[in-house]
Amino acid sequence: MALRLEGFTVEGASDGQEGLQKAVELLPDSIITDLSMPIIIACTSEEAPSGTHDSRADTLLTKPCPRDTLLLEVRQLLAA
Repeated sequence: MALRLEGFTVEGASDGQEGLQKAVELLPDSIITDLSMPIIIACTSEEAPSGTHDSRADTLLTKPCPRDTLLLEVRQLLAA
């Protein structure tokens, strides 16, 4: 994985439940997830969310995501 090659510690999860358990346990600086990962429910308080522009995520990348774009976004978020 690109993040490991750049020196980041990376933990994987097979579904949202495992990901949440690991997040609570490990308290990561950042979480990258696929919204189509099993056992994930995305919910918003907005009446009618219209596409990804209303996402509360700090960054939303589409697949396939260039390695350089992913690394740039992770570094910017962690520096903030």
